[in-house]
Amino acid sequence: MSTGYGYTHPNVTGDDLRRLVTTVCGAPTYLYTQAIDAVGLALLKAGEPTLTPEGRAFGPEAEVRWQRHDDGADGYIVLVLSEAALDLGSDWQEETFEVSDPLTVYLMGVWQPKERAWIEVRVPHPLDYPLPDPGRMARPVAPAVEYSQDGIVRYIRFKGLKAEPLEEAG
Repeated sequence: MSTGYGYTHPNVTGDDLRRLVTTVCGAPTYLYTQAIDAVGLALLKAGEPTLTPEGRAFGPEAEVRWQRHDDGADGYIVLVLSEAALDLGSDWQEETFEVSDPLTVYLMGVWQPKERAWIEVRVPHPLDYPLPDPGRMARPVAPAVEYSQDGIVRYIRFKGLKAEPLEEAG
């Protein structure tokens, strides 16, 4: 097991959060966003991300999670997870974690080449993953690591997305 770091801040402005997302995650960076009426998963393109009330950005270097204050005040509660020590400033609280060996989180759906879409039979519409056409049947996966303290997993940090080819039945 290696060491990981968690940084929390109770009140980060939207502009500071956008800068943080674009500088610490590494490339490629993926955005998982949540709002009352929708969730989304997208590849961060050039420019600054549009922030939803709750979400996360993740890449090979770090993951940034945020939640807008419930009381309507401007600002976000932010958590940054990284296997490298970061200098975010003295107003961030730092914790250390034990980081697991790499693991794989399997996402819903399978790439169907005939439909050219990610399909999950329990979902009434194609799924939208920011992955290129794998060319054959595949499933979406997220490489990840667990962050634990005293043997208890506190967080699972996503490190990216990829399509894993399915073995074809012979």
